[in-house]
Order: sequence, then C-alpha cells, then structure tokens
Amino acid sequence: MYLVYFLFASRNKIMLTLVPLDIPESITLDPAVLSDISRGVDAACDHILLWRIHIAFVSDERMRTLNAAYRHRDESTDVLSFAYVQVFDDADIDAGDIVLSHSHILGQAEEYGHTPEAETYRLIVHALFHLAGYDHETDEEYAQMHEREKRVLAVLQKHHITLRA
Repeated sequence: MYLVYFLFASRNKIMLTLVPLDIPESITLDPAVLSDISRGVDAACDHILLWRIHIAFVSDERMRTLNAAYRHRDESTDVLSFAYVQVFDDADIDAGDIVLSHSHILGQAEEYGHTPEAETYRLIVHALFHLAGYDHETDEEYAQMHEREKRVLAVLQKHHITLRA
C-alpha cells in the first residue's frame, strides 16, 4: 500500500503536507497542484472544510477486496472513498481515506489520452467531493457533482496538466 497524507483546506488558510511514502514511480504528485485542488474543492463546497485526508495507492486485488467488503461488488474499481465523519466543519479531524487503484489509473490514463498524474488528480477530486458529502446516485446529483468537479479540474491547466476526457 502506498500512502500520501495531507491536511485539507479551510477558506482562510491552506495548509498542505505531502509525505511521499512509496508512491508508485509512474506517478508524481505535485504539492502545488494538490494545494490548488484543495482550494478549489473547498470553494466549491457549501460548507467550510478543514480535514486530514489519507490517500492510498493499492493493487487491483486489494481494491477488489475492499470493494467487495464495503460496497458488496466483487470487482475492482478505480477509486473508493471512506468518510470517517459526516460533520465537515470541525477543525483538524481525520475525515477519511481515498483509495486509488494504481493499475486502473494507468489504464484509464492511456484510454482517455492523458497522463497518470492527470488521472490521479481527477480521481482525487472526485473522491474529495464524495468525502464532502456529494454523490451521483440521481441525474440531478450527478449534474451538480460533475459541474463542481469540472470547475476544480480547470485548475490543472494552470499547471500544464491536460485532461482529455
């Protein structure tokens, strides 16, 4: 398992710590991009966020096990998010985990025509909105969440990162 830890944002102050413990060599995460993503997600949410998030990169086998255990789907997936809390305005809390499938990232990046980093950032943004309480079970929820994700992902252009899909 690979672990990245960072402190997420509040509207007035952004603090970010990236601890690169065994991040897959094929993926390089930039603290400046993660900081801009955290600012964007925070601004797009209806409530103030100040959390710690843990991000793990895992194998497809591990992802399948997690998906079966927690979502009752016996298949691998690209990203899972696990919220620890449902109250999002308490300061300095462990809010949840984001689990990413390294091989899904590589495959989807190739399929969509962008870099593994771009795909990783896309999935992190998606999972952060889930942790913030957003979902996409209905068409209305999907549209709302997708629009917020698009606004945040636009920041990637500032860093010369292009999403093709």
